[in-house]
Parts: sequence; structure tokens; C-alpha cells
Amino acid sequence: MSAPPPFPAQPRITLLLVQLLAVGSLAPIAIFGLIMYFVGGVRELPSLTAAAVLFVLNLLAFALAQAVGYRTVAIAPGTDPTQAHKTTVSAFYLGTLLRLAITATPVFFSLVAAFVSDSPVWTYWCGAVWAALSMLWHGWPRAAAIRTTERSLDRAGGRSGLAAAAGLQPTAPADRFSA
Repeated sequence: MSAPPPFPAQPRITLLLVQLLAVGSLAPIAIFGLIMYFVGGVRELPSLTAAAVLFVLNLLAFALAQAVGYRTVAIAPGTDPTQAHKTTVSAFYLGTLLRLAITATPVFFSLVAAFVSDSPVWTYWCGAVWAALSMLWHGWPRAAAIRTTERSLDRAGGRSGLAAAAGLQPTAPADRFSA
């Protein structure tokens, strides 16, 4: 009986870690909201200006995460598959952390705005709800996020195999718009 190879032919990545990271990064949002309730109480609705500024700040964070959060080091053609897999997993995890950090930034601005406004709870939630949605969009390991990261990894001609390692079916790159 022979020993199994040290690495499987098609190594898999654990998406559970990324899912836990995404959900765990949302917990402080609810805790901050509870703190704001006890600190400031529920009063009138926030000003339209404060709500609009926090919404625009969330849009900017979302766009920044889209623009820079999926950039990775390209895998060169001929890279050893084991090394390519390590680079792929590292790039996927670090990219997710970067996107979560960028999209979590408006939560802290919402906290600051809440402390200087007349309606702390509502001002906080005006920014925090959009930030939570943005964090879920960019932090949850969706198929689109995995494929975008894979395209960035494969742009130099190397093969990362991220979609396959995540359990996604391969797609035909040129046929997706044909009838």
C-alpha cells in the first residue's frame, strides 16, 4: 500500500474561514449600534445632509474596494502548481481582508457623526447599514468575487485554479455573451 501524495491533484480552499471572517466583521456594527442606543437614545431622525454624506461615503468605499480590492500578484506561466496554490490562497484571503477593511471604514465615520449629531442612533445606522451591505458584498466569498480574483491572478498567463479550488464550475471565457 503506497502513501498518498503530499498534495492532492486539485487542492481545495476552505471558504468557511472567509465566511466566518465576513460575518465576524459585522458583529461590531451591531455592538456599536447598541452602544449608541444607550449613549444617545432614540430621538428624531437625522438630518438629510448627514444621511446623504454617509451614503456617499459608503459609495466611495464600495468603489475603492472594487477598484483596488481585487488586485493581486499575477501568477507567471510555468509556476509550480504547489507554489501557485499557495499564492492563490494567500491572495484570496488577503484581498478579502483588504476589501472588508475598506468597506468597514464608513462605520467609524458614522460613529463620529453620531456623537456630534442630535440623533445619535439614527445617524449611526444611516451609515452603518450601507457599510454592512457593502461589507457583505465584497467580503462574502461569492462566485463573482472568486472569479474576479482568479482573473487578476491569471492575467499574466499562469493558472491559479482558484475557481476550481473553491468548487466552482469552469466557465468558457469567450462564450458568455453569445446566444
